[in-house]
Amino acid sequence: DADESNEKPEDGSVSDPKTVTKRSWRNRRNMCRLSCCSFAFILSTLLVVFLRPHEPQWEVQKLIIPPAALNNCIQAIMNPSGESIKVDIDALVDFSNPNYVGAEADAGHLVVTWEGYELASVTT
Repeated sequence: DADESNEKPEDGSVSDPKTVTKRSWRNRRNMCRLSCCSFAFILSTLLVVFLRPHEPQWEVQKLIIPPAALNNCIQAIMNPSGESIKVDIDALVDFSNPNYVGAEADAGHLVVTWEGYELASVTT
């Protein structure tokens, strides 16, 4: 048994157990580094592809204006005093958000102007 442990490998090379151990640890370390880098690259690619922000789209399908509100609006336009009135209008909107992460929005405030004059102020 003692003679068998001193035998050389068949290919004629001498292998020191310390050298083999160092090489195996280097190989393991390199494989671990390669695996970690590959995982990080694949994960970042997936995040960029799937979480890239897309532009939400919306389109007004229908405006619902009560006849009394329409009459008040016409009277306000025809009235030279510049009096402000409140008109309640309902809108049916088709909204599409292709993002994987959702969002919430509060009331929006819009102002309609023409040549520096405020024509309307809207709260959605």
